[in-house]
Amino acid sequence: MNSLLRAGGLRGYESLMQGLGTDPRPLLERHGLSSEMLADPETLVSLNAALMLLEESAGVTNCPDFGLRLSQSQDPTDLGLLAVVIQNSGTITQAIADSSRYLFLHSPAFKITMIEKSPLLPGSSSLRFDMHLPLNIPQAQSIGRIFRMAQAFANRNIKIRGVSFPHAPIAEKRVYRRHFGVPVYFSQAFAGIHADHSELQAELKSSNSVIHRLALDYIDKNIAPVASGLSERVRQTLLLTMGTGKGTKAEIASILKMHPRTLQRHLHGEGENFEIIREDVYKAAALRFLRDSDLPLKQIASLLGFSEHSSLTRACNRWFSASPAQIRASK
Repeated sequence: MNSLLRAGGLRGYESLMQGLGTDPRPLLERHGLSSEMLADPETLVSLNAALMLLEESAGVTNCPDFGLRLSQSQDPTDLGLLAVVIQNSGTITQAIADSSRYLFLHSPAFKITMIEKSPLLPGSSSLRFDMHLPLNIPQAQSIGRIFRMAQAFANRNIKIRGVSFPHAPIAEKRVYRRHFGVPVYFSQAFAGIHADHSELQAELKSSNSVIHRLALDYIDKNIAPVASGLSERVRQTLLLTMGTGKGTKAEIASILKMHPRTLQRHLHGEGENFEIIREDVYKAAALRFLRDSDLPLKQIASLLGFSEHSSLTRACNRWFSASPAQIRASK
């Protein structure tokens, strides 16, 4: 799987590299990219290549907060047509719904979901960000940049109470606090921003319903969305319910408003199987938790629905031919 990304998502990369005393051209070439590609924000580039570029750039420049610095040179307009839709939605809630529906315009690998009750901060709601990527593609340098989208939801007026990351800090914690201006929580179940529920119900003062309608009409008539079958819905539901103890076929089928046998029949029609999908989702989550976070092994086991640590150990030996401790030690 190798999704695409609008080159606008890399705006400012070359300037940042030069400011850090490094020629960006050799790294761009090594990842199949070029200055010409980045010059047009609408050019579609390999998402995997872009993320690997950011990770290597952070190492070459000895700048662990490279991704955060890059986001400082960007603004919501880098989302292109998606920014027009979001900023002209009537309310923040509508902007979130629009972004969820049309995020494929920026990259089909990105997902955003609103969670009514934040699992981290009482009295808050959460905007959860996910990236559907292969296991070998690191995300730490890129996740922070996704939060730039939050500015687009409310034309910079949204008051965020906190930010969460699924990985351990890769730069000093004070760097994150300075960047976001709010408490930052690491090794959490998902990447997200957390704000008072009332904030997310607010109206967007500068929205224009006519522009909003015109943008949606253009997208619906001229740009085909990426097909999302039942198997992808099952994957997303498994991700969103991870840690809640609702990962069985019957429970997922209930959430998707269908009978378990109907769910399996439709998955079979797509050449998929529920248990295989579930194992793939949990395998990927286990690797990311072990490799990128400092969550205790007992907590990781609980998030993945294992009743005890030994079950996690057996699963890791089956999946990776290594124990959880060995995987964590090798990162």
